[in-house]
Amino acid sequence: MTKRIRWSLALPLMASLLTVALVMSGRHQYEQETSKKIIWDYFTLSEIMLDSINYPAAVATELFGGGPHSFRIGMDSSARPIILYFAFVVLQWFVAGSLIEEGTRHLKRRAVSLSFAGVALISGIMFGLIAVHTWNAYPLLIGMSGIFWGILLIFVAVRLTLVGRLSA
Repeated sequence: MTKRIRWSLALPLMASLLTVALVMSGRHQYEQETSKKIIWDYFTLSEIMLDSINYPAAVATELFGGGPHSFRIGMDSSARPIILYFAFVVLQWFVAGSLIEEGTRHLKRRAVSLSFAGVALISGIMFGLIAVHTWNAYPLLIGMSGIFWGILLIFVAVRLTLVGRLSA
């Protein structure tokens, strides 16, 4: 008897562990680099990797948890943004894991499929536009990641639209 991997649990768990490790590593890198000299806007390699892997969570954290400042992807030292970021990372990978597990079986109803497709399409376009708009402000890998996530979500939207049409 073979056991199937529960992707909706495994992906958030792995992403959580990776997020904790990269945040701790990034803080250490930041302290080492900024203790030598004053740096205004420094991105550690850990932070770049973290925000590239979890681009949707980074964007959602800034959109829903950012303060009065302008949009900025990056580590914040206060507890609220870190907790919010962590929650969005878990949610992002839970949704990805659920889609891997279930495929499009649970989206057979046309209205659900098209609604989810609409959210994916709008999110994909938004991620692409944010990545292009902030291209010069952030490291190249984060911008490329935004473009990748945008294209991926647009692909998911098209796929779900086709499922919605086929099941109607």
